Amino acid sequence: MRITALVMAGGSSRRMGRDKLALPLTGNSTTTILGHVLETAASVANRVFVLAPPTPAWTSKSVDEAASKQAARVAESVEVGGSDAAGRSAGSLEAAINGGPAAVSVIRDSHWHQGPLQALAHSWPLVSMGEEGTSYPGAKPSRIPPQGILVVAGDYPGLQAEVLQRCVDAYGKHCVRHAFAAAEGAGADGVVVARQDTVQPLLGCYRPEVGEVFRRAVCAGEERLMQAVATLRLQTLDAETQGWPLWWTQPVHTPQDYQAWLDYSLRISAQSDRGNPR
Repeated sequence: MRITALVMAGGSSRRMGRDKLALPLTGNSTTTILGHVLETAASVANRVFVLAPPTPAWTSKSVDEAASKQAARVAESVEVGGSDAAGRSAGSLEAAINGGPAAVSVIRDSHWHQGPLQALAHSWPLVSMGEEGTSYPGAKPSRIPPQGILVVAGDYPGLQAEVLQRCVDAYGKHCVRHAFAAAEGAGADGVVVARQDTVQPLLGCYRPEVGEVFRRAVCAGEERLMQAVATLRLQTLDAETQGWPLWWTQPVHTPQDYQAWLDYSLRISAQSDRGNPR
């Protein structure tokens, strides 16, 4: 099954006070939160896009050696906020993207800060276009669209490939196998993760056709992603039922969230050293 992943990295991180996606994954890690999410998405999807702000929006300098050094300094400290709270570190998010899988394609989001619905509506045509290839030997090259689009927010530090693979597997069961039925009003439009009866629309796999729903919602003046998602026929994967630890599907928004994640990852690391991975 051809799956394309779209990792959302265009937020402003206002509550964090600095680029949360460029923060170290753990206290002594050179991997960033975004880098981890990109690697995890790449382990499941055939192709990965990352939706990021236009470079001028978050750095006035070109991404160069100085920017890489800045990102390295961020990785040496896990302090959040402070004097950097007013803006983004020069090149830090860019460095996080460059530190991810080599095959990641970057989409510059000219609608950043306008919410995820706007971002999805405007990036979806590029993501759903597919790659050029041949459907069978001897055929003329043409665009082969993905069969599903895996949408993942970039702020899940504990995200595991198992979560994304379960989404894709459930998508294949409820959506791809019922493509003709869906065209007639049956079947599902996607599969998303839910926790405590709340769906997480930025953690799930959708039909490529869902992009038209997002586009129409934006054209109608809708700004809330949850309202647009409410019009879709979705299957849910309940995180608690799946037995997934909280941080496998828990984003970070604030310095307190990040500190809680660091404490958790340290505790899990200590347990793993003692032979208990959870």
